[in-house]
Amino acid sequence: MKNGTTITREKTGSIPERYFVTHALNRNANCTGHDGDTITRTDLDTTAQPAIHVSSVTGVRNLCMMHLLERVAKQFNRAGIPLLVLKGAALNLTLCRDPNERPMGDLDVLVRPQHAEQACTLLEQLDAVRGEPLVRDDFFPRFYYEAEYTLGEIYPIKIDLHVRPFRPLRYAQLVPNEAFWQRAKRVPLGQTTVLVPCVEDMLIHLAVHAAIHGGSRTRWLEDIKRWIDAHRRTPTHNRLEPFS
Repeated sequence: MKNGTTITREKTGSIPERYFVTHALNRNANCTGHDGDTITRTDLDTTAQPAIHVSSVTGVRNLCMMHLLERVAKQFNRAGIPLLVLKGAALNLTLCRDPNERPMGDLDVLVRPQHAEQACTLLEQLDAVRGEPLVRDDFFPRFYYEAEYTLGEIYPIKIDLHVRPFRPLRYAQLVPNEAFWQRAKRVPLGQTTVLVPCVEDMLIHLAVHAAIHGGSRTRWLEDIKRWIDAHRRTPTHNRLEPFS
């Protein structure tokens, strides 16, 4: 890959199946253009830092998604809008050590309902494209829990912007607005930070999300098991034990 070469969709098919990407891609990626479409040799300098071994399409896509999440988080942090990361991205930040390990289909992020309009504006300033409104323009956030955005041209990535953690509207009456915010933990992401649910709230979200969708994906059930196993010996293990 030549210095400053832009990867196009046509070229992505020829990317070697196994190659090394340094931590620079996560922390100091020098991508340019409004979508981060250009990767320079600096990003692939394996002498600078220990390498992350990316051995699959999943690994490549996960790194691209986490880099995009970093860009989004920087934008939100500069604006003073708290951003809480859910599901796959949260698991990759807190549980998975290998970028090839747990595939992500999209990025799920949560903001407080009062920040919904500002959050939409911030995403659109990054050139994210909003999906078609459901039913009518004001359906989100009044009635529906998320709005869908797509960001990126080389690897178009879907961002689900949530104002509530769960889809059923009736849950809004059962789950306090601050439920996932009060004990959220701040974790590093490249040159910025994001919030993730605490251990117990993460488990609740993973379990309820899987139940709402009928446990239809093995990956969701595996996430629950891995989360319990990982935290069985932490100070919270007594509270997780009934789920074992």
